[in-house]
Amino acid sequence: PAPGYHLVSVTAEPGEVKLRGGADLLSGVESTTAQSFSIAGVKGIVSQDVEVVLPPGLSMAEPRTVRVTAVIEEDAGDRTIAGVPVKIGGLAGGLSASVAPSGVSITVRGPKSLLSGLAAKDIAASVNAKGYSPGSYSLAIDVTVPNGFTVVQKDPGTVGVTIK
Repeated sequence: PAPGYHLVSVTAEPGEVKLRGGADLLSGVESTTAQSFSIAGVKGIVSQDVEVVLPPGLSMAEPRTVRVTAVIEEDAGDRTIAGVPVKIGGLAGGLSASVAPSGVSITVRGPKSLLSGLAAKDIAASVNAKGYSPGSYSLAIDVTVPNGFTVVQKDPGTVGVTIK
């Protein structure tokens, strides 16, 4: 594949072909292959119809061609974004709250070409204070990241919330 990309999967449709030949030759055949094609420089998904390669001594395959699809994705990387602000949601009317620490570090995984453009403003970190009365609590952080990214780590994973 293209530099910075990797092969994720290869599938063939149909997944099975019927082979014709002598019973003695067929009994030893568990699988067959299809002609190869190049994915040099390719990004994304590529499909191509290719001929089934007959094992020695066999006379026919049905179908004679299969559609081979290769899925190629960009290499992923990790990046830690510090200072992501933690918002408090679900607080009952008339109550106020503070959170400590007010910012957390979030490590995300995603396409290498997009990691450098990711900023704290692109990540939402929050705690849900719904149903909590005045007091001090340790609440788990929920994190939302843009499509194509996943959360690898939250540091810390919980924050102190004081409700008044």
